Amino acid sequence: MQIIQSIRDKGAAIVIVVIALSLIGFILMDAKQGSSKLFGSLSSKIGKVNGDGIELGEFNKRVKQAEDMQAQRGQRPQTYQMREQMWHQIVAE
Repeated sequence: MQIIQSIRDKGAAIVIVVIALSLIGFILMDAKQGSSKLFGSLSSKIGKVNGDGIELGEFNKRVKQAEDMQAQRGQRPQTYQMREQMWHQIVAE
């Protein structure tokens, strides 16, 4: 029984150190990749065509305009189809 207690006493410190180093490693790895909200900025680009980035805001704005035009014609906008069509239009441009 005393052997188990001595392993617990010595092993606890080792386990705490390993967990702390692992957490620090994950945080630094995330910061290095720039995907963290804390350390890096999030990109608003949703795609790239011939080196030109396609911004999410601009894409959503164009989809909204197309949906509004369809609604003005009395048609019910099909969001998925509209997004797909707008994506192909931007790529073609």
